[in-house]
Amino acid sequence: MGGYGNGYGYGMMGAYGAYAYSERSVPAARVAALGDSAPSGATVDPSANRVVFASRAVTLVVVASPSGQRDETFRIAGLVNPTVVVPVGAAVHLTLVNADTGMYHNLVVTPAGPPFSYMAMMQAPLAFPGAATPLMPPATTSASPSAATAFVAQAAGTYTYLCTYPGHARAGMYGRLIVRPS
Repeated sequence: MGGYGNGYGYGMMGAYGAYAYSERSVPAARVAALGDSAPSGATVDPSANRVVFASRAVTLVVVASPSGQRDETFRIAGLVNPTVVVPVGAAVHLTLVNADTGMYHNLVVTPAGPPFSYMAMMQAPLAFPGAATPLMPPATTSASPSAATAFVAQAAGTYTYLCTYPGHARAGMYGRLIVRPS
């Protein structure tokens, strides 16, 4: 565990208890490619704004507020705030890259759904242990901070992934995660 804290809570906007994550920086030149790359083992359907995984081994890269895209949005596999579908029991390895040079971002998976208040962190309990990244500082012109976490999508249902920084989810920084029965 490193630079953004010890992984045992960050106060109101990131206090989800103990969760495992790792962090690093991504060179600015790689960020766009990460947000546009189709994940291994996934089917990307732009017309439905959906990314579907058939396997229980899910690796997902999410870019927060990439350049050329509306602020307070996520980019996954070239799509903006897509619905991500995984099978129940999937081991999800998620990396969030903060491409925003002016704002903090995180990602939390929650059973709560929209509409979200300005203080979405108050209505966004974790859906699964480990299903959150810490708030990450803004990107610089040379690199974007990233954090990785892992969780198991234990129960079928519809969940929301969102940024809990004040006002971001209310502004549209969220998407759906569907955990489908096997």
